[in-house]
Amino acid sequence: MAITTSRYAIFNGYNLNNVPGLSVYSISPPGTANRTLNIFGIARANSRKVSSAFYDSNKIQIGVYITAASREALEAAMDTLLANLQLIEGTLIVPRSGGTARAYTVTYDAPRTINNTMDNTDSPASNYADLTLSFQTSDSYGYDQFFTPILGPTAANSSPNSWNYNQLGGADTQVPFLQFYFTGGSLGLGTVTIGNNNSGQQVSITRTWSVGDTLQINSQNNTVQVNGVDVNFTGAIPTFGLGQQTITYSDTFTSRNYQYYFYVYNRWN
Repeated sequence: MAITTSRYAIFNGYNLNNVPGLSVYSISPPGTANRTLNIFGIARANSRKVSSAFYDSNKIQIGVYITAASREALEAAMDTLLANLQLIEGTLIVPRSGGTARAYTVTYDAPRTINNTMDNTDSPASNYADLTLSFQTSDSYGYDQFFTPILGPTAANSSPNSWNYNQLGGADTQVPFLQFYFTGGSLGLGTVTIGNNNSGQQVSITRTWSVGDTLQINSQNNTVQVNGVDVNFTGAIPTFGLGQQTITYSDTFTSRNYQYYFYVYNRWN
């Protein structure tokens, strides 16, 4: 297999090609994550029913080789490599065709030595290692490395309000970032509700609101924050499907001015 400079793997911000003497030569195409089904039998019907289906695991394998001037240099390079793979649930970024990249939340599993004499001499054969690095995903989805803007930033002053957009990606559920920055109006004690019109999922936040407050709903991280601090809410943080989607807004104020901004890291099975 030809080595090309387009092959790389970045874990926790560290490019593995920066290890002295290391080159990434293969990246296993991440396949569809394993899907766990819960199936129960239907009495007197001689059939079964799937009650739930969840994507729960995936594995990514990176092929690398290391060449060094001596056995000692090889061992030092291995130490550098392993020292940069220890983070639990780090972000692994790997390239895809067309110049794009995809990000996965993974934990380093184990290396498998393919070609290394593993002796302690300085013979040429002992200065080379060919490894497959295995990473286990904890989030079963892969994400675009860079976000895709959905709408905004745009000023608005109406309630209720709604916005339509076309959601791309490959996974059945998508997890956008929704932000509302309040710039004016008769605010104060009240409730703001943000939701997905298609699924009925919505969150409601009741508090004393002020001009300058920023509400952020991160569906990917399952957080609801005001001014960067987690807040109590009722309901379910909305996720979105593929195709035409509708984001909804409502509040209990007599008047309001806000700026909305939505974006998403498209995710894939």
